[in-house]
Amino acid sequence: MLESLMAELNKSFNFYTSVSRGGNVSRVYVTGGLADLNGIESFFLEQLGVITNILHPFKGLQVRGGIPRNASQFAVAIGMGLMPW
Repeated sequence: MLESLMAELNKSFNFYTSVSRGGNVSRVYVTGGLADLNGIESFFLEQLGVITNILHPFKGLQVRGGIPRNASQFAVAIGMGLMPW
């Protein structure tokens, strides 16, 4: 599964490089369930050659009852909740 993800990301990076007049992808941000995999940052660096950071959706938020163990899976819900609808 990760192999196909890496292949698709490489295609996307190559496309971006070809249309951005010399620009390149220098950093990747990961959230969601993928961010919970041990070693994912070093795996992305090894496979894609880019620095990878895990985004922590609860960073800077106060949560009654504590931050859940699977916090990274709440990124979209938190982002939607912070929107000024």
